[in-house]
Amino acid sequence: MLTLPMALTLARPALLAPIGAALAAGWDAAAVALFAIAALTDWADGWAARRWGLVTRAGAMADHAADKVLVVGALLLLAWAGRLEALYAIAPAVIIAAREFAVLALRAYAPAGAVPVGPWGKAKTAVQMAALAALFWPPLAPAGAALLWAAAGLALASAWGYARAV
Repeated sequence: MLTLPMALTLARPALLAPIGAALAAGWDAAAVALFAIAALTDWADGWAARRWGLVTRAGAMADHAADKVLVVGALLLLAWAGRLEALYAIAPAVIIAAREFAVLALRAYAPAGAVPVGPWGKAKTAVQMAALAALFWPPLAPAGAALLWAAAGLALASAWGYARAV
């Protein structure tokens, strides 16, 4: 049975195609709005699962995977659209993508519950989502690049914390 939290989780990666289509059409406002909706599902799925007692290991794993797919997919779309051309935006994007895959692998390897989301990870997610949204809107690209560097720093800090937890 597909629950609301799982539907919200699955919506995140599913929204990458419309985000890419909006970007290709030059509809930056639509790309930002769709990305914002996708980012909000990250909060909403967890809230709904806790609220209605629908928290499951499968749901938690799907949530983490959907987060990684959304972030790396958004970075790839931004690179494809030429929004990450300069080294100032490519380097933090590579750091963030590498961290996303490393933490996903760490969670798959570790026993259930051994790698809980910590405060650095939550901060990284918030800053990262703001950075990506800003990069989808060209007038905010310089702020987005600065936030992307901040997210990369938080990504390294949170990855270190997760590695120490295992």
